[in-house]
Amino acid sequence: MSFVSYAKITNKKLNYPNTALAAFSFDTSGFSSVPNVLFEVFGRLVQVPSNAIIDGLNRRIVYDGVWNGVFQTPNVAVSDPAWILYDLITNTRYGLGKYIDTKQIDKWGLYEISKYCNELVPSGYSTNGSPIYEPRFQCNIVLQAKTEAYQVLESLITIFRGFAYWQAGTITFIADKPDAIKYQFTQADVEDGVFIYSRVGLKSKKTVALVSWLNPADFYRKTVEMVEDPIAIQKWGIKELELEAIACTSRGQARRAGVAALISDRLEQETVTFKARAYAAFIKPGDIITVSDSERLEMRAGGLIISATTTTINLDSPVTLVAGQTYQISVTLSDGTWQQKTVQNTANTTSVVTVTSAFSAAPPPESNWILSGNSVVPKQYRVINRVPVSETI
Repeated sequence: MSFVSYAKITNKKLNYPNTALAAFSFDTSGFSSVPNVLFEVFGRLVQVPSNAIIDGLNRRIVYDGVWNGVFQTPNVAVSDPAWILYDLITNTRYGLGKYIDTKQIDKWGLYEISKYCNELVPSGYSTNGSPIYEPRFQCNIVLQAKTEAYQVLESLITIFRGFAYWQAGTITFIADKPDAIKYQFTQADVEDGVFIYSRVGLKSKKTVALVSWLNPADFYRKTVEMVEDPIAIQKWGIKELELEAIACTSRGQARRAGVAALISDRLEQETVTFKARAYAAFIKPGDIITVSDSERLEMRAGGLIISATTTTINLDSPVTLVAGQTYQISVTLSDGTWQQKTVQNTANTTSVVTVTSAFSAAPPPESNWILSGNSVVPKQYRVINRVPVSETI
């Protein structure tokens, strides 16, 4: 007897580490081919702060009290893009945990972003006449293809309209959310007193957004939500923008993404670049700053302080206060913080300004001041980059 080949059967109980398995059987006589099977799952269990409470099936996080910096045990499934991002960076099996230490990540910044993501906002839709509220940003994503690590992280960061940067040995994350003014700049603060402006061409303006998102009602197939900006359409006509809402399974979130893209495109029309004195070293990407430029205001409404108390400011040049207007003066204190107070002076031309309530401390000499009012409004910008002019400056 001879054998061409033979097969040996070995019975073993196998396990599948780090894998979610599901098995079932059915009669194939009712199908012409093997059917596709889809599963709806909560997804990976990730670390979340110890004061986090998971709210309902949408896996939204509600925070109770102040976070002590410790993560809770065990891990939980969430839809929060901030902590999903943190998990992807720190996990040593499938993330970047072998290369990046947890101490190198600004978890406190992610905590603030997480609170912003989980705030309830109107979805724009209703049930039986009652408005539906949902978390501002949710992340429902399946990562199943090999991709450059930076591209994956960048995609997740775009969910909350943010960006990341490296500073002092730490990865810091910023979200495009409302924030207070941190610093101010005048012509007295910048080289040659010159601000360099760059405007966006009108031809690049978009007025209609076609936002792709994953529709749960259609087995999470891609669906396109059209969003229009009527003001922009009236100015520039129909100009389409194709946009993919990453990890988005909410029509409301997709619509908000389109609205944000169109409004940003319409209102954010320029950038400003300048070289400033050492004071600018304190600013960080994401900070909100104000700029007072006399070339645009047609008057000098900013400069340096000669001397000051907590209620009186001696300016380096006189300002003219017009009757019928309310003015504020903002100053930079010795610790670099920005404060603004209402001006008490009546209409006149003066270089000594008195405020109605005291600053927390007297502004130091050579720090800057900016005057604002009904017709004098310094412009606000968000810092997107800061670079030294040389290795020593």
